[in-house]
Amino acid sequence: MKKVLFVVVFSPSLFFSQDIIKKVDGSIVESKILEVSNTEVKYKKFSNLSGPVFILEKNEISEVKYENGEIEKLRKTNDEKNEAYSIKEKNNLESLFVKGNKVFLVKSDDANDDALKYFKDALEGWGYWNIVEDESEADFVIVFSLHKKGMALRGAKVILKTKLGKQFKESKSYTGNATAFNGYNGSRAAANKVVDNFLKKEFK
Repeated sequence: MKKVLFVVVFSPSLFFSQDIIKKVDGSIVESKILEVSNTEVKYKKFSNLSGPVFILEKNEISEVKYENGEIEKLRKTNDEKNEAYSIKEKNNLESLFVKGNKVFLVKSDDANDDALKYFKDALEGWGYWNIVEDESEADFVIVFSLHKKGMALRGAKVILKTKLGKQFKESKSYTGNATAFNGYNGSRAAANKVVDNFLKKEFK
């Protein structure tokens, strides 16, 4: 009688259930998580458990579903954030501009980097909002414009809008003159006037 030998090849995936990592951009990573710290997650791809170790910062992760079914929520996905922001914009627009909120500054084409810095300095001196360098972290946006009105005169204005582009308030153009009081800098004078004569009066 002939003997038949069966060879069974076991895949590593038969021994492990997968962990599911959902990133803030909505993409899914099927993985085997090795280590979770306060700031990052180390894992291997479930399709290649003998392969390299990958690292994701926790701020890149929306949630983790572990192999035992437990779900750890870390933050909302970008789509969830945008949906919540859109609802807030529609139902409670003014709440995006309250004291202590985060603002992202943008200059128009007619303003240079120095002019934007003068405006930023004036805002920081006031201290009403927190200025952020990443628009995704902001509650709203201020567009700062500056134009030349004469040899030593500069005109500045601002538009406050949501991150989705809905305009909330717009100032008139405030003229700044280069004098000894502002270091003979008309751009700084105009930026200060926008803050002192418009923003401080509109937001108290």
